[in-house]
Amino acid sequence: MGLTKANKTSFKKGQIPWNKGIPNLKLKERNLKDNVAKRPEVREKMRLAKLGKPSICIGQKRPKIQGQNHPNYKGGFIDEDGYRIICMKGKRCQEHQVIWLRYNNLKEIPKGYCIHHKNGNKSDNRIENLILMKINEHSRLHSLLQFNRIGRNR
Repeated sequence: MGLTKANKTSFKKGQIPWNKGIPNLKLKERNLKDNVAKRPEVREKMRLAKLGKPSICIGQKRPKIQGQNHPNYKGGFIDEDGYRIICMKGKRCQEHQVIWLRYNNLKEIPKGYCIHHKNGNKSDNRIENLILMKINEHSRLHSLLQFNRIGRNR
C-alpha cells in the first residue's frame, strides 16, 4: 500500500503525540516579554535608559579600528608559504620586501628581481640575511639546493 501525501505527516488513528497536554513554554515566555514591553511604565523606563547611552544613529558609520590600532594586533601573520605578511597603508606586503626596500630607499623591487633569504629561513628578516637576486638566478639556486637535499637523502 503506497503512502499518500495526507498520511506522510499525520498520525495514525488512535495514536497520541508525545507532547499532548504540555504547554509551549517558549511561546509563553515570548508573549510575556512582549506584554511587559507594551506596558507604558516599562516603555518609559526603557526610553530613559536609552537616553544616557551614546548610540550610533542610522547612517553613521562606526569608526574602524584596524592594523596596529586594533587591540588584537600581533604584528601581521605568516602566510601558507611561510612569509610574514604585514599591512602597509591598507595593503598586505611581505615583511622581508618592505625591510629591504626601506633599507635601500626604494619604492619597489626592480623588475625581474626578487629578495632572497641567504640562510633559507623565511622568518629571519634581518637586513644582513636579505639580498637582491635576478629571478632566474634565484630559481636556479633553489633547484640546486633542492637537488643537493634529495641527493644527500639517497
